Amino acid sequence: MRLTHFGHSCVLAEIDGATVLFDPGNFSHGFEGITGLDAILITHQHPDHADPARLPALVEANPGRRCTRIRRRRGSSAADGRLCTRATRSPSATSRSPGSAGGTR
Repeated sequence: MRLTHFGHSCVLAEIDGATVLFDPGNFSHGFEGITGLDAILITHQHPDHADPARLPALVEANPGRRCTRIRRRRGSSAADGRLCTRATRSPSATSRSPGSAGGTR
């Protein structure tokens, strides 16, 4: 496992061939040009964990991904569904089984 910290809450995790970026927020720097991501995961919808100004370009720089929005838990007011939180390879673009790191869920 290799971890790269981009400041505040943003961490790039590389493990067993999967590359996942966590919380690319507005207090973090240096993640903007990353390509080849298997997933972009946002823990919660605050700008310090998901920068709305830079997140679209990050998703765009990682083509072949399907974008899934934050899902609201019953009884929660956590998300309005406008923010892309996960970009995963489409099933045809990956050999990983569903449910494995980077696979579709």
